Amino acid sequence: MPDATKIETVSELLKCAKWLEGKTLAEISDSIQNEDFVPRVSSKAYVGYVIEKGYFQIERNNDSQPDFPQLGVELKTCPLKYNKAKTKLTVKEPLSLNIINYNLESQNKDLTESSLFKKNRTILFVFYIHDFDKKTFRIFN
Repeated sequence: MPDATKIETVSELLKCAKWLEGKTLAEISDSIQNEDFVPRVSSKAYVGYVIEKGYFQIERNNDSQPDFPQLGVELKTCPLKYNKAKTKLTVKEPLSLNIINYNLESQNKDLTESSLFKKNRTILFVFYIHDFDKKTFRIFN
């Protein structure tokens, strides 16, 4: 599994992320378990955790810095689902970009000074399809 602190370029990060493409959450979790023998939870609530901690070895945090501070890249996972006709993908649930302290942020002169901008200036989205029928997750970038 890649170590987030050792990834030196955005190209290298994208190459690591490309490995996730087309895999189910179970396949990713199995691969992680084979590598480090740490049990991972394989539910939809923990997809972000499996990708961040399990795959990229990023510790859970409430840090105002991006997940890959050396690159200025934040990592976000986002579930998608098919509509009832199974013809279109839609966002399954809202995505949170940042917790905003309005008292502090109101002191900034413009958006580029905000924690939201600094943390989310560049985002690597890992979208996945939540498939209720198969109870699997399909990961793609």
